[in-house]
Amino acid sequence: MPTLYEKVVDLVVRPPTQRTDFQCQELVSWFRNKAKIFHNVKPDIVKYVIKYCDFERKHCDDVIIKQGERGDKLYVCLKGKVSIYVIHDKDNESDVIQQVESAYAKKKLDRALLGQYVWTSGEGQAFGEVALIKEDCIRTASVVADEDTDLLVVDRNLYNRSVRDVMEREFNEKTEFVEKNPLFSTWTVKQRRYLSISFKKETVHYGCPITRQGQPASQISFILTGEVEIQLDPKAYETQFPNWWAEMKTVLPELVHEGDKTVVRPPHEQLHHRRRAHKPRQICLLGENEHIGALEMVLGLEDCIETATATGTCEFLVLRKDQYDRLFRRKYATQSVNKLKDDLANRLCLYILKTSVAEGSFLRYLNMKLEDPSILRTLKENKSYSSPRRQRQIRNKMAVDKTRNETIAEVLKRLHMRSDMATSLPADDMSEVAISNMNGRLRTWREKTGLVLTNGTTPATIKNKYTYMENDIAEHES
Repeated sequence: MPTLYEKVVDLVVRPPTQRTDFQCQELVSWFRNKAKIFHNVKPDIVKYVIKYCDFERKHCDDVIIKQGERGDKLYVCLKGKVSIYVIHDKDNESDVIQQVESAYAKKKLDRALLGQYVWTSGEGQAFGEVALIKEDCIRTASVVADEDTDLLVVDRNLYNRSVRDVMEREFNEKTEFVEKNPLFSTWTVKQRRYLSISFKKETVHYGCPITRQGQPASQISFILTGEVEIQLDPKAYETQFPNWWAEMKTVLPELVHEGDKTVVRPPHEQLHHRRRAHKPRQICLLGENEHIGALEMVLGLEDCIETATATGTCEFLVLRKDQYDRLFRRKYATQSVNKLKDDLANRLCLYILKTSVAEGSFLRYLNMKLEDPSILRTLKENKSYSSPRRQRQIRNKMAVDKTRNETIAEVLKRLHMRSDMATSLPADDMSEVAISNMNGRLRTWREKTGLVLTNGTTPATIKNKYTYMENDIAEHES
């Protein structure tokens, strides 16, 4: 008995005149679940696409789309995988086409000539729609099959009669977001265009998580519509980020509050204590234009530090980690990254104030990573200098350079001169500077936001970009 996928292929390989309405209607649900492009398309339109679409089967290293050529089709991957490549360093379209053709003309495809690898698209993903949306119809990337791949093909005429409105509306939403967002104000038109293409729109409904604390950080999400509740469990950070925690204990041991580990509790109290210790805290609600997952991208954290849950139907523009690295780790994006850092540092101030001093130590350290990276680097170097291993390395180096140093000292002595010594604050003083700066930022943040602590509580509504939860904010030592 043939599988459902075999029925799909058997139908779409036939000429449209041999596809009955009943057969097409039978597969509408499958196509709407399989391909994201059809999620928000009416069933009758999906049925129409099934009846008049084309089918192509590609093999490994087959070039499906060439950058620079005129496009008149979009593709939906039914089975298999394809890779997308973009040539960034050439502005002349003829040079781009020539380079792509040279890669294609070789006996074995040279993917390096196709430009920088962007991402891999799999089953259910659509690609090639940008050339149909934009008036110039020029392909902005090359697409190559990674394995045997089945493709549903929608030509321009079918596109105009079916999914054009849905695709154009989504593309215009992405373009408008990028154009109006001050985060990308310094980017060129071409750079913003690539960013718009890279964004993927997703919809999340009430109660669904966008991120979970402890899960791998794989993307950054910008909120288009709706609100997201942020929760975090600060006591889980020690086990969640062991390397970062160890670094914090080495560089700034003053931040770490070990607590009283000698207290002996009865078994039932121990169980209650453990459950209560790892109860997530409600922090705030994030609204439109806010971002989720940016801290992990900027600092390189492996896992998510927070849990984000939709409070209703929310729409997001999502950028995967590899796309973030490709677009934001460039010179032209420096100002955007700095703006992100400032925004994240302010948000961490809120997170810190919503936790106790002991619980907020790791959040404080992350804030210092954003605001005082040079001080932390100096502290780390000083700590490394005082370690036995580092001292042995220094002694070995001094032994090797002994003759050279003696010669220099003798010359300076004869000239009645002495070498300049680099001065820096001692490690303890630098630690005090870092902590003092952190406390100063917290005080400044309170003043700017109008946050007034009265018996450890905060007003329910504050005129700020964040909406605060109506639970207590812990008192902090100044």
